[in-house]
Amino acid sequence: MGAGSGDHPARLTAVPDATALFAAFPESALETGTPGRATIRCQIGDRGALSGCAVVDENPRGYGFGPAALRLSGSMTASLPVQDGAESKNATMTIPLSFDLPPVTAPRIYEALPTGEQLMQVYPNAARVALIHGRAKLYCLVTAEGQSYGCHVLSEYPAGYGFGKAALRLAPFFKMKAVTASAESNDSSMVVPIVFNIDGVARGGYPFTGIELWRATPSRNDIEAAFPVDARTMQASGLVELACAVSADGRLDSCDVAREVPEGLGFGKAAITLVPKFLADFPPGEIKGVGQTVLTTIRFRASPETTRVTFWRRQLSLPALTDDDLERALPEPARRAKVRSAHAVVSCSVGSDGSMHDCASTEEAPANLGIGEAAVKLVSGRRIDVWKDGASLEDRPFIWDIVLGRQPR
Repeated sequence: MGAGSGDHPARLTAVPDATALFAAFPESALETGTPGRATIRCQIGDRGALSGCAVVDENPRGYGFGPAALRLSGSMTASLPVQDGAESKNATMTIPLSFDLPPVTAPRIYEALPTGEQLMQVYPNAARVALIHGRAKLYCLVTAEGQSYGCHVLSEYPAGYGFGKAALRLAPFFKMKAVTASAESNDSSMVVPIVFNIDGVARGGYPFTGIELWRATPSRNDIEAAFPVDARTMQASGLVELACAVSADGRLDSCDVAREVPEGLGFGKAAITLVPKFLADFPPGEIKGVGQTVLTTIRFRASPETTRVTFWRRQLSLPALTDDDLERALPEPARRAKVRSAHAVVSCSVGSDGSMHDCASTEEAPANLGIGEAAVKLVSGRRIDVWKDGASLEDRPFIWDIVLGRQPR
């Protein structure tokens, strides 16, 4: 006898939407930019509820895609398979799930940021009492209008004080500039770093300081050569945060692995081998970091050629100009036109030491008054921190959004 006309295998009747998948995305995978997949096998109850789920496979391992799939099983239902016109009892179902990262655009310009008062309102009490400062990174979706939503905590330091939860409470106060009609209008995603500073001596964990400029950093070839063999075979990306002392000549030493994501694939040991490649650049007579601990992030990307962030953009806002400032900063045509505020966008290449070169103006307002040329002179030769978010900006285009006085509307 052939199968009945109404026979069918088990089918999912409710599945998690894109927002739910993003909410379940493992934080370590988000932070390293690693997509993945997992397969679970579940029993189907009488009313379609799934139970007794177990992970059959996950790839790559070590990032938490299997546990994330198990968490999502609670939002799924399925129909029992029908054979010979009757529902099969005690049926099981194998469910594959893919975790794909939202598209990451180049960083957008902030239009609004949390105030100092708002930051202090969410400052974790335990950290406030202990006079501890900290930081956190959020991974957020951003609408075309510039509003962030669906934020995840990527990392917090030091752990255990609640800086991640505090950062989430600040997320609604971040607003990006809306994209223009000619730009990508779909929702994008971006990483939002938040620093919590409080007066006093930081105690507990590493009392960290930052390096504003580097004279030398590992190149992409250096990181590629240090990439752990097992991780490369698995096409796994990684992130390591090193806690190092700073010597008087700017070198890092006595480094410890403060954080390693994921663990067990050798990223920590690989990062230690890159320490000699770092050389901090202190201004003469201003050796700020010596005697403190520097936290340095190193990212290992399994497929660096697929990195979606293609350029970095920084806003340079100068205070309202005095008459003397105008004499120095603005070209003669703009001074004759009595310009009190100006705006320009300048694109530059980044050298290995963070210096700007081959700069060119792409936008200027007011137009045809030499504002763009003046902006190019302003940034040419300027240096930035070439080591950004655990990777080198060398040879990447860098966009300057320059505001002189109040930006024209």
